[in-house]
Amino acid sequence: MSIIRIPARRSLGILIAAVSLIAVSCGDSGSTEVSGGANSTVPVTTVTTTSAAPTTAAPTSTAAPTTAAPTTTVAPKVTNPPKSPLPEGTLTGQWNNTTFGSSGKAVSEVGVTGDTLSVFLDLTDGNVLGQGISDIFGVDLPISELASGYTVETPFLGTLKITIKDGKVDVVGTGTPVTGISGFTATGTITDTLLSGTYEVQFDTGDPAVGTFEFPIG
Repeated sequence: MSIIRIPARRSLGILIAAVSLIAVSCGDSGSTEVSGGANSTVPVTTVTTTSAAPTTAAPTSTAAPTTAAPTTTVAPKVTNPPKSPLPEGTLTGQWNNTTFGSSGKAVSEVGVTGDTLSVFLDLTDGNVLGQGISDIFGVDLPISELASGYTVETPFLGTLKITIKDGKVDVVGTGTPVTGISGFTATGTITDTLLSGTYEVQFDTGDPAVGTFEFPIG
């Protein structure tokens, strides 16, 4: 194998050129020179970083909760039903005409609905008012008006004004549908065990007839 020798001057030139290429290709990061000629430069591009201002969202307005006014319930006014001024239920008693010595059974039935006192009378036994009463009859009486007297029409006893107050019963009868009798009165007292009293029958002429009545209670 033959050895080619390169002249020293040429060798030195080649070495310098090689070193120059290496220096150019491996130049430091601060160099702006690149290979290709002494006048070739690469413009430095400066990138401006734009910092966008953070967008602040407007706070969401939360409406205050609506509080409904509490519903006030008015308790219903409780009205105590009126107390019956007469014993309630069915009472069986008797009437006695002391003037003529006659007598008969009497039955009363009393009930209360609200302010109404309902009274049914069975006086069909015996000759009441001298000729007898053919049927049971009843009356409805407002309890709130009985203390001052309440007037009611009946088919067999005529017009009755009934007053019940403080355990006492007063009845005044007028317009009796019986010939010769002008009217009658009755007064009774109520206790825990007995409703009793007296009555008087007025005639068109002559002295009145008197008698008693009583209804055991309980």
